[in-house]
Amino acid sequence: MKIINNDDSPKLQYSVKRVIAGNIVLEGLTVEGPNAEKHFLKVLDKLVSKQKQSNSASSFDASPSSLLLLEDAIEKYREDIKRERQDLRGIIAVTRTLSILASVVGNIPVTQINQDHIRATLDSFRWWPSNAKATKEFRGLTVTEILNIGRTRPPVEIAASTYNNHLARICAFFSRLDDMEIIESSPCKGVSTRINTSTTQSNRRPLRPAELAAIFNPEEFKKWVKQRPERWWVPQLCLYTGARANEIAQLQLADIATIDGISCITIRVTQKGQKIKNKSSIRVIPLARPLIEAGFLTYVEEVKATGHPRLFPHLAAGHTLYQGDAYYRGYGEKIIQDFCKRLKEMGFEKGVGSHAFRHTFSTNLTKHGIGVADVALITGHTILGAKPDSVHVPGLQTYIDRNECPPELRAIYATISQFNPGIELPVYTPGQFAKALSNNKMFRP
Repeated sequence: MKIINNDDSPKLQYSVKRVIAGNIVLEGLTVEGPNAEKHFLKVLDKLVSKQKQSNSASSFDASPSSLLLLEDAIEKYREDIKRERQDLRGIIAVTRTLSILASVVGNIPVTQINQDHIRATLDSFRWWPSNAKATKEFRGLTVTEILNIGRTRPPVEIAASTYNNHLARICAFFSRLDDMEIIESSPCKGVSTRINTSTTQSNRRPLRPAELAAIFNPEEFKKWVKQRPERWWVPQLCLYTGARANEIAQLQLADIATIDGISCITIRVTQKGQKIKNKSSIRVIPLARPLIEAGFLTYVEEVKATGHPRLFPHLAAGHTLYQGDAYYRGYGEKIIQDFCKRLKEMGFEKGVGSHAFRHTFSTNLTKHGIGVADVALITGHTILGAKPDSVHVPGLQTYIDRNECPPELRAIYATISQFNPGIELPVYTPGQFAKALSNNKMFRP
């Protein structure tokens, strides 16, 4: 489509070289007017309907799906994944990728999209400026406008993982259209080759004993924590359980129990605002002796005395409004941001955050000869083909009621007991957070 300027007024012109729909072939067709594209599709739809009426034996598919425009298909796809309650970050990522696809390809019927369109889209990502949507320069601009600016500058060296993620989202979109029989086959076939990242060094790494000692230096640690209980306990629990920071931050007091002398936490979703990554994330994690000796259970009893149901009453389940819908960000966002900021101030390189505790935990156990599958039972990673030996969470209450520790949990406790980060945790002083826990006006639901 293009705009034609003449002596009177500018006109929209929609031209097609060739369109094949069933046994109808249109060549060299041009439609002018303010709604040129819309009128063209309307004419094509009428021709298809008329042919079907005159020839009932025709195999031509006159369904509206054959004229489904790309932007409409993208919007329907986005609504579908929103109904599936996918994570907000995933929805935003899909929106960005498919918006670039629509900008490059144009708003044409999805049945006309071919491999060359996919190649052109994949090539265009090198013109997409880094952090474009978060940069003030591009605020308020359309995807097409941002791409046009990007093309005037040196191309961006896109990370292999970023390229693969864009490709995966595009393939998933067309795979859905293929499954719904809206298109005959995905145009991604033959051009959906991912970049091999098996030899790429990850910026995620375990923390060294000296780094852990600096992080948990009693004097400096207390200065940073102040009257913030979550700052004290979330890093320590992440280190000794291998759990994700958000999993720890959202714990309910009901998720903490002692069974036959073994204290443990349960990672699950029982309340609004809680969330987990996947099915493998549902698990029971015994607490290592250093956490108990550091005074964790003393803190738990102090929180129970407040009557608040959550382990960290001051954390809120933040939410984001995105295109009219509210999405929970989880209870861990604030503490994760705070901890990352502290690490940056301490001189840690970019990319090192709370997740480093998780890598430290798993790497340390692996060095002690613990198998990957056994470590995954604790960390909640998914291991293909591994037997799920973890304690079944819904049945855990039976063991709690009988004060009987199941053998699976005892085995996991034995595994965790081998974790040795090479440091001593700062010891909790009873009543350390008395001021914070006495002001229930600062508590969050």
